[in-house]
Amino acid sequence: MKKIITTIFLTGLFVGIFSYPASALDGWESSVTVTSGNAESRLSYGQKADATDLTDGLYDVPAMLSGAIQVYFQNEEESFWRDIRAIGPNSEWQLIITSHTGKPVVITWDSDNLPQDAEVRLIDTENGQEVDMKSFNSYSLGSTDSAVLVLEITTD
Repeated sequence: MKKIITTIFLTGLFVGIFSYPASALDGWESSVTVTSGNAESRLSYGQKADATDLTDGLYDVPAMLSGAIQVYFQNEEESFWRDIRAIGPNSEWQLIITSHTGKPVVITWDSDNLPQDAEVRLIDTENGQEVDMKSFNSYSLGSTDSAVLVLEITTD
């Protein structure tokens, strides 16, 4: 009986040790939420081992734009609500925001979902301001009709 319990314990430990790094290497996914007044839009982005930097039917979701706030990732000539890229040392997503609310635009995110081994920055292309997305979880644009931001991932 003791031998069976020891075997089960060691098997569980072995599987746990070797399956964790494999899942960590599979990639990551996070999201940003953009709100303005009562309007809200949520986008997902990330990197996966089996994704490409082109359009992937498995991961990428084209944006269908309408409403008081239109938010999407621009990639070449396409726009996406979900944009998953190939795993690589550096990546960036161009975030386009158009608001018709006349209210402040606020971008929020959960820093716990960001890759641990990379620097992650939100860059406001209009004023050059950079936000460390691991240290902060929101950025306000004030009242604006449109904005272009860049989400940048850089690994050491």
